[in-house]
Amino acid sequence: MEEHLTSNREEAINQAQNLQFQLMELGLFNGRQVVFDLKNNRDVWIACVWGRFKYNWLIPLRDLARGYWNTDTLYILTTADKIERLSALASYWKADEWGVVYADREVGDVDFKHDEVDRLGISLTGDDCIVRLWWD
Repeated sequence: MEEHLTSNREEAINQAQNLQFQLMELGLFNGRQVVFDLKNNRDVWIACVWGRFKYNWLIPLRDLARGYWNTDTLYILTTADKIERLSALASYWKADEWGVVYADREVGDVDFKHDEVDRLGISLTGDDCIVRLWWD
């Protein structure tokens, strides 16, 4: 039986999510601002992950010795009713691309499609959606 993604949502930010926030702060983009905004707007997201998921997955390994987490993509799991508020918040982050995959459609960045969500191992149902932000 497939469980609805939002059914296990906890309001507190858990240790695993905080580790993701620490990685965001080590990137070249405005990670500290993104983390600050996400922590102060906990009600607009369920979970988020920061990394390099599409190309050159091992580039972070190359740069770790210099203390830099070389990644470029933020995925945010949320629900459709939160997209407008999340979009307003993310407008300050100056991402080069923005896209949303809903259970039944895609909006925004033409490179972010259901097949990418499938590769991430997630099945969206109901009002669940994933926001993808990418920095060049």
